[in-house]
Amino acid sequence: MIKWFDKRGIKIAHLSDKDIMFGIVRCDDELFVSHVLLVAKQYLYYCRQKSSLPSIRVLDSKIKMIYQLETIIAKSNNKMLAHDIKWGKYKVQ
Repeated sequence: MIKWFDKRGIKIAHLSDKDIMFGIVRCDDELFVSHVLLVAKQYLYYCRQKSSLPSIRVLDSKIKMIYQLETIIAKSNNKMLAHDIKWGKYKVQ
């Protein structure tokens, strides 16, 4: 995950077990990082239940779908500024 964040310009030196478990990450993009960690934990749990191996590509596509959904919601609620603050460093590829 640190490499995934690094590709998006979010520098996180270390994620402790406590940081991951509780979503406590002190950085400029705290809301985005916490959300991605929550999605990643949910995805890992799903993989464990299905006895399948997790894939960063699948995780990335899940995050992309959430980004697109939140973009639609933000536009309909005139909340694009808050949306752009949260998702600013995420680039849909």
